[in-house]
Amino acid sequence: MEKNTRQVVDFYVGSRTKRSLGMVVNIILYSDPTEIITDNLNLYRSLIPAEVHSIKPYVLTIIWRGKT
Repeated sequence: MEKNTRQVVDFYVGSRTKRSLGMVVNIILYSDPTEIITDNLNLYRSLIPAEVHSIKPYVLTIIWRGKT
């Protein structure tokens, strides 16, 4: 979700496997996000670079785009 417009960038319906998450994360990484906030699912650590990845329990996965 884009921070300012709250527009959904991408989504996937189904189980959270490394393959399915990888497809969504790759699309998001092409947009050069400043921060990606996820829950504590361990698969995210292997898919999202540490410099943009934040973990917060019990939140929806949120991607902040832009250099604000």
